[in-house]
Amino acid sequence: MCCPGCKAVAELICSSGMSHYYSQRTHYAETPSLDQLDEDFNAYDDPTVRQGVVSESSLGPDETQTVQLLVSGMTCAACAWLVERRAKQNEAVESARVNLSNASLSLELQPNASLAELMKSIAALGYRVQPYQESAYTRDLANTNSHLLKRLAVAGLGMMQVGMFAIALHAGDLQGMEPEYQQLLRWVSLPIAAFVVLYSGGSFFTTAWRHLRHGALVMDLPIALALGLALTASVYATITESGEVYFDSVVMFTFFLLIARYYEHRARYRNNLQLQRLHDRLPLMIDKITDGQCLKVAVSEVRPSDCVRLYPGSMIPIDGVIQSGQTEIQDSAFTGESLPYPVHPGDQVFSGSINLRETIDVLVCNEIGKTRLDALDESLHHAETSKPEIQTLADSIAGRFVAAILLIAGATSLAWWFIDPSKALWIGLSVLVVSCPCALGLATPAALANASLRLRSVGAIVRGDNTIEAMSSIDTVVFDKTGTLSSGDYTCEEIRPLTIYDAAQCFRIAQLLQSFSDHPIARAFSKTEPIEGDSPLLQQLQQALVSDQALIPQTVSGQGLRYQLQDTELRIGQQSFIEELVDV
Repeated sequence: MCCPGCKAVAELICSSGMSHYYSQRTHYAETPSLDQLDEDFNAYDDPTVRQGVVSESSLGPDETQTVQLLVSGMTCAACAWLVERRAKQNEAVESARVNLSNASLSLELQPNASLAELMKSIAALGYRVQPYQESAYTRDLANTNSHLLKRLAVAGLGMMQVGMFAIALHAGDLQGMEPEYQQLLRWVSLPIAAFVVLYSGGSFFTTAWRHLRHGALVMDLPIALALGLALTASVYATITESGEVYFDSVVMFTFFLLIARYYEHRARYRNNLQLQRLHDRLPLMIDKITDGQCLKVAVSEVRPSDCVRLYPGSMIPIDGVIQSGQTEIQDSAFTGESLPYPVHPGDQVFSGSINLRETIDVLVCNEIGKTRLDALDESLHHAETSKPEIQTLADSIAGRFVAAILLIAGATSLAWWFIDPSKALWIGLSVLVVSCPCALGLATPAALANASLRLRSVGAIVRGDNTIEAMSSIDTVVFDKTGTLSSGDYTCEEIRPLTIYDAAQCFRIAQLLQSFSDHPIARAFSKTEPIEGDSPLLQQLQQALVSDQALIPQTVSGQGLRYQLQDTELRIGQQSFIEELVDV
């Protein structure tokens, strides 16, 4: 059992007469051994390594230290409660808070606290624990995203409140309303609209002024003028008890503009977050081979020509060439290929890939920070910072468009000043609001950002948004890659028995054997309901699993799995691998 919760569930299953479940399950959880936990986490008590984990603002000898850990595997509030409770059982922990949305655990520790012991206690529950890594750029995007969401929420609430008052005012204009009630609704709407414009729409004014000081006309300028003049005129009409008020139009305009801004920024943030999650999974420690012995060191201390050891199931944090051992590598983060591929001595492996099968020794080729994963990161940042041609064109048109609109709005107000001075301001405002170049300045970047996010979510990496523009002229696509083009979602379509066992028995045997594999094809067996069987081999295999007999698979890279069940050898995998044992 990996935790008390699992033990309680197991006792409930057995006491309810459903213990047969354990012979039908298709996946087996592994509880980490204490020896493995000691080896993984002891290095975090080293002062040099610890300094890179503890927050820089709390490195004083007598200060409470702040540490943030990434706890993978938490899926619900019960998991968060269990992790917090286990952390608080450590006397050196002042406080512990779990953020389930990003799977992080924030800790306030005493200076003498053992970080290794704390991480081991949480990992013993069955979760994967490592220091939480977050780049300054991702943190800035997260803060901006949170601030934009707050401004959008305030504008939305303000729009609903002012909208209710505006409905009453418009109804009063049609059916009649006492002047004192009309003024009451205006005065109640005024502070709400003013707060929405100043807080939620404040960025429009600051951006417009910042560019105007340098002689640049941007789309925020007519927006700021329209919002400011409409609010000022409405305040004047409220104080003087004359004219019309447009508080509802002001807050509604602010709300819809912020929606476009928020979705554009959220697309960039989510795009960056996908790459950040890949970085979060990279280990901070690695086994460096020195004079035939393995010494666990920080990844940042590894240099080219060093030899390191990589274990099954770990993500590779370096670029290098395999010196000894053979295994299978999953490289879907770069190629989109769901199937792993075999590698042998002399083959290259890259940072961000996953070692699936066996232990390998690798000679480091590139410096940390110059790996292929870092090149991918740099490529994506280049795509975000460089403007595509279509957006550059939109910006240039928007600048000239703003200048023309300001001239037209001024000329319109001036003309109406001579026709009907009472309508001059409102008609000039109408020109500014209606002609706002939102389609040029807001829709274009929002569409490009969402297109890049969508392509990234399906495994396509776009280096520059000009690529998206060019995609409209593509008529032929050439795929230069090994393996297969598929969704990676496999199902069992047909069973052809070649022995004395029928289709149901063959499938059940294969299902039990594949339960030990994390290969993508193995998932095709776990999706199907288990099938009962009464053959001697199937009963013997089920009995071995239920009684916890040693049934350890031997992985043959690129071929399949081999088992030894008493005097019987079982294989599952490639046809050539099976034909080595029997004549198919």
